[in-house]
Amino acid sequence: MADTPGTGGPDDELGRDRPSATPFIAALVVIVVVLLGVLILSFVQPSGGEISDEDRVSRVVADFVQTHNNDDADTQRTLVCADFADDRSPLDGVGSVTLDAVTDPVFTGDAGTAVVKVHADDGGEVRESTWHFARDEERWLVCN
Repeated sequence: MADTPGTGGPDDELGRDRPSATPFIAALVVIVVVLLGVLILSFVQPSGGEISDEDRVSRVVADFVQTHNNDDADTQRTLVCADFADDRSPLDGVGSVTLDAVTDPVFTGDAGTAVVKVHADDGGEVRESTWHFARDEERWLVCN
């Protein structure tokens, strides 16, 4: 004699009518494996590839302007050439400034130049001048 599902027979007691957790566990395992793969690849192969010299020079100019505005001489010393003279700084004599543009970068070996445009935050002077840079391993430094 066969039991009818849901009648309280022996088949119901064995749990044959309950859904299985196996598909959910399998899906969870697949998701964890994929996330681990992405995480491992992000450490092995950095996204974006190499940073261009133009981007590195733009970054050092932005950092230099920020340290100038914050009067952070200690940090600024890490951004400039060893023989950098404050009295010949491209921002000598101006107060707080906003960086407008870094254009026309030219690189010759470990030396470079770029045209940098800033304006005084008090609404005053606009400066556009050629800044000089030197490569120190993987980074560029502001020189004068």
